[in-house]
Amino acid sequence: MATNSVDLKSELTSANSIVTEDTALTEKPSTVKCQYYLPQKKRMCRMLAIHNAQFCGLHLALSGGDINLDYKRIPCPLDPKHTVYPANLDKHILKCNARPKPHPIYYVDGVNSGLTGTVPCPEDTCNLAAFPEDYILKLIHRVEIAYESFVKSINDCYITHLSMKAELTDSKNGETARKHLLQQASIIGYIHKTLTCYTDVTFIEFGAGRGKLSHWVQRSLPESAVNPEFIVVDRAACRYKYDSYHKSDGPIFHRLFIDIEHLYLSKVDGITPERSIVGYCKHLCGAATDLALSCLMNTLSAPKRPIIVMATCCHHQCTWPAYVGRKFFEMQLKFNSIDFHAISLLSSWKVCGMKQDSNSEILNCDPSLLSLRDLPAPYKEDIGYKCKRLIDMGRVWWLRENGMNTDILAYVPQNVTVENIVIIATPNI
Repeated sequence: MATNSVDLKSELTSANSIVTEDTALTEKPSTVKCQYYLPQKKRMCRMLAIHNAQFCGLHLALSGGDINLDYKRIPCPLDPKHTVYPANLDKHILKCNARPKPHPIYYVDGVNSGLTGTVPCPEDTCNLAAFPEDYILKLIHRVEIAYESFVKSINDCYITHLSMKAELTDSKNGETARKHLLQQASIIGYIHKTLTCYTDVTFIEFGAGRGKLSHWVQRSLPESAVNPEFIVVDRAACRYKYDSYHKSDGPIFHRLFIDIEHLYLSKVDGITPERSIVGYCKHLCGAATDLALSCLMNTLSAPKRPIIVMATCCHHQCTWPAYVGRKFFEMQLKFNSIDFHAISLLSSWKVCGMKQDSNSEILNCDPSLLSLRDLPAPYKEDIGYKCKRLIDMGRVWWLRENGMNTDILAYVPQNVTVENIVIIATPNI
């Protein structure tokens, strides 16, 4: 009986090994990885290759080889960044994430766009290298004169808020996280400095991303705050949003997935003339800052004006049609749209991280005596800074022309962020 048991066990073991080997042979093709190289990611595709092929379904069409009709894919007509099987096209279009969606009631096409219907000339869109060198050198001289006449200096005023003390002293936060917290703490400090009443206030964050700044603003509200509301605006979806922290204990964050260019605030549910509005952002890039300013100043119902606290950045992304300070540039600085575009490009010299050369000690140089290549790095950074401030000063001038008390300050040191300027505006009552 024992012998028969041993024989039966050995037969079962042998059978199992045969089954395993056969299974491995049949499954081997499905474990072959796609052989397409992804240049942007600098690695091979990690998807499984199609049976008896070297590539996955997505990259089979890009390989250049003969394609079995069963595996042929075509670009999606709604978004050519992805592909679809022709037989599934009709079904795919009905559920594709790129399909046109009905616009919400607060969508008004181009309401904050500024100049519309203009056709830019090549000089309004070209890169810096396309401009003649003598033009850029003369423009730099004009920038320095304009800066001395209209800006001169920006006051440093670093403040914080008591509600951020625990986070700022938390050893778990690394250096990068702490720099962001310092900026958020200062912006929150200015929001509270400008607010005189915490009843029926709507807080609107532009370019909110995950909504972390609004999260800390909500945490900083005093217990006396009555009926506050939060609206976070961003045109793109993102993961790990801070909205979820406020679903239970409130106030709930209302997220608007919309480009600021088309946002009409008065049509947003809950925004009424009786409520106070605070609009704020941390590093809203380029033209988006101008769109947000136009949105706050032009699409809210009278009589109340908003409180504005906006940290600016990425001035090289500003555009003449969207820029609110066009009148300031034309009438006060005597710059045209081409000059503005060149100045916006020169502003990148402040943040592009140029190497310090052997002439780096030369700060007070005459650009007319040098070529662009010979300009020392510190001097170019200084010119970039002045270009940024002229663009910001146009925004300040526009807000003042629209009846706002406006200031421009350095809200954190430059070792925290080189984009350390905030524009603060309150209604001129």
